[in-house]
Order: sequence, then structure tokens, then C-alpha cells
Amino acid sequence: MKTRCSLAANRDRCRALTLVEVLVVIVVVFVLVMFIGPLLESGAGTSKACRIACCNNLKEIGIATRLWATDHTNGLPLIVATNQGGAREVAAEVWRDYLVMSNELANPKVLQCPADKRRWVTNFASLRNENISDFLSLDTSETTPQALLAGDRNLTTNGVAVKRGPLTLTTRSG
Repeated sequence: MKTRCSLAANRDRCRALTLVEVLVVIVVVFVLVMFIGPLLESGAGTSKACRIACCNNLKEIGIATRLWATDHTNGLPLIVATNQGGAREVAAEVWRDYLVMSNELANPKVLQCPADKRRWVTNFASLRNENISDFLSLDTSETTPQALLAGDRNLTTNGVAVKRGPLTLTTRSG
């Protein structure tokens, strides 16, 4: 029994794709371009992922701070004196503030935003201000719930990047 492609005249036609197969390939390529294309162009997916990871890091810092405060008479690390396990006297050195909470923080990598190009640290012993992307507020307390506890170092006010050192942020309502 001979198949229809066994004849010499039909062999070339059997090797080609049918119209349905061509249409399926075009549709699959179109779907892939529609879903994967936006993620690859201009790093939009990466920047959003970095923002989400940075917010998650700040949430972990907030939880660690609250856990630490629960163990230390409800005082935040920047309010409790160093002889009681806090960091009040060394508050200007942010890395020491975080070092006090090292038992509550899972990993020092949460102190650095993924978009930050500074050198990463792998342990709390090598932690310094240069490795930290986040800041801590010096005047946060239980009585000022509207105050910022922590934030990303890439802060801008009125479109201008904040310079290194103390900064006073106030609300518009007063």
C-alpha cells in the first residue's frame, strides 16, 4: 500500500507546513511576545520587583523593631539606653541601631534595597553605614504613631534628594 507522500510529485508538498500549523505557530509567537515583551523592555518588571522587595524589607524592619521593643519595656532601640541593650547614645551610627536588633532581623540583607548598588553584607559583624539603604527615625515613639519609623535612603523632598545627616520631616497639618 502506497501512502500519498510516496509518489515523487507529492514528496515536496508533504514536507511543508499546512496552513493550520502556520497559523498556530504565529498565534503562539504573538502570545509569547504579548506576555514576555513588556517584562523585558526598559526594566519595568525589574524596577517594580525592586520596589516590592524594598517595601517588604521595610516591613521586616518594622516587625523586628516591634519585637525588640516588646522585649525591652516597649521602648524603641533609639530610645532605650545602651546600658539597657538599646542604642540611644550611638543613634547617629545607624548600623549600631540595627546591630542591637540583630536577633530580631532574619538577615542583614533586609537592610539594603535590591536597587541599591552598595556592597552587600552577609553578616552583622561586617555591617556599617555604607552597607545600609534604610534610615531610622530618631524621634519615633509610641506617642507619635504618625511619625516615620524607617524608610529607604533614596528619599527625596520636593524633588530634591535628601543629603546625608539628620533630617526633620513634618506633616502639613500642624
